[in-house]
Amino acid sequence: MPAHQLQNSEDLANDPQLQHRRHFREVASATNGTMFVEGTRFQMSRSVDEITDSGPTYGQHTFEVLENILGYDADQIADLAVAGVLE
Repeated sequence: MPAHQLQNSEDLANDPQLQHRRHFREVASATNGTMFVEGTRFQMSRSVDEITDSGPTYGQHTFEVLENILGYDADQIADLAVAGVLE
């Protein structure tokens, strides 16, 4: 019977190899103070593998996407807001 040892979150956080390779990074979060995220998968000798913050919050870039990517004007965005689409 094939078998493998499993690790839980605490085991992973305390794994010496993952700690040595800086696999988990503590970063600022807009909603949770600080949190841990996975670091980069590899490090190169002349590049920086710094992670400065966690991922975006829900809806954080909605207006930038509507205006800059989809080309909506202020009136179209207002109509969506009034209709409850942006909630």
